[in-house]
Amino acid sequence: MVHGMRWIITAAGLVLLSLAGYQEVALKDLMPKGMAIGVAINQRQFEGTDAAAVDIITKQFNQISPENVLKFQPTQPAADRYAFEAADRYVQFGVDRHMQVVGHNLVWHSQTGAWVFQGADGKPADRDTLLARMRDHIRTVVGRYKGKIHGWDVVNEAIDEDGSLRKSPWQVGIGDDYIAKAFEFAHEADPDAELYYNDFNLEKPAKRAGVIKLVRDLQARKLRIDGIGNQAHWRLETPTVDEIDKTLVELHSTGLKVMYTELDINLLPNTPRGADPAVANPYANGLPDEIQQQLARRYADVFRLFVKHRDAVTRVTFWGLSDADSWLNRGRMNYPLLWDRQRRPKPAFDAVVDALRRRRSACPRAHGWQDSRMRPMESDTSALASWSPEQIALGRRWVEAWKNAGPELERIRRRELRQLDAYAAIALLCGPADYGAAPRAPKPTSGLIEQQRVFRKLGR
Repeated sequence: MVHGMRWIITAAGLVLLSLAGYQEVALKDLMPKGMAIGVAINQRQFEGTDAAAVDIITKQFNQISPENVLKFQPTQPAADRYAFEAADRYVQFGVDRHMQVVGHNLVWHSQTGAWVFQGADGKPADRDTLLARMRDHIRTVVGRYKGKIHGWDVVNEAIDEDGSLRKSPWQVGIGDDYIAKAFEFAHEADPDAELYYNDFNLEKPAKRAGVIKLVRDLQARKLRIDGIGNQAHWRLETPTVDEIDKTLVELHSTGLKVMYTELDINLLPNTPRGADPAVANPYANGLPDEIQQQLARRYADVFRLFVKHRDAVTRVTFWGLSDADSWLNRGRMNYPLLWDRQRRPKPAFDAVVDALRRRRSACPRAHGWQDSRMRPMESDTSALASWSPEQIALGRRWVEAWKNAGPELERIRRRELRQLDAYAAIALLCGPADYGAAPRAPKPTSGLIEQQRVFRKLGR
């Protein structure tokens, strides 16, 4: 890669751009309203040891998840002992930066001490013992961060690939209702916290059906559940965009929020232990440009899908900040994230930025402005760069008035509207305002129709 230069995805392919054009871009400023963008952070990051990472996290994201520090084993290593020092620093990191802080996770078959499932006689613990331990753990952990943690992954990975309940120690010891009990206890501990179910491979129909069945059971029990977390550990070509789309629609049909909670794109093959290193670790000396471009296109595709369903998707969280931080390395060299090992933004970062910016140019057509003479706005330039403060203020007034179809729109005179650049007005309308539906139809005598005609004329 040439230092000081970057790549960006366009309809024609990859175009070389100056790094200066992207160094000030923050993903959190480009996300649709109501959709958080986050990252799972490790201990070196939330303790401030990895200063370079802290700078990127603070600038780019408005949500954080913990990689490990809030799981059962780290927070309660023994029956009579809790350990919150690291977890406290994680939570404070997010609170200090006014981020949405997520807790991950409360009940899981992994990273839970063996003592949890053992009875006093060395035999498996009975139902009452396990329920008491679960309740004590959830009340203690969730209660400690009441009012600070926005939402919890209450139960993680409880469904098997065939859609049945996983035969975990929790399920075996308590029964199928252990999930309902976990949600019940979490709500008791913090009635204001959002509660989620989190799992992977939801693009597989049988597993997805099992998750939806589980969610509907919780809803039938009148238990609080706010969202479904789709971990989104994907590959370059699987699942397909259509499969991701179908999954999103079906998950949202439950009436719950959909979140992409552990997003990364695995570039390495599945190989058995002892496989030829050239096969198992094909990018040990760096990622070829062709694969970089494929990764960028993959990220652009999925972010376009997220934006398309912004009424359903409320959060996208990357599982790790940079390639160096990814759990997918595991002794090999993987490249699944938006920043490389030197914490430089990759072409995939530029592709995500471009996908988020381009949602603006698509907005007028999406809202019914079909005039063929309205040429599209160039989404990778700043439409507001040449505006005066007075024009920006007028534009914002106009956007709010248009969005609300209120009397303020009538007070913005036609000659004022003509002072605005039409394409910049479109950018403002479809960007920061980011309303999800067309404005209400005005009465024929209200004068609003004439103002709408003016806007259409400005685009010609």
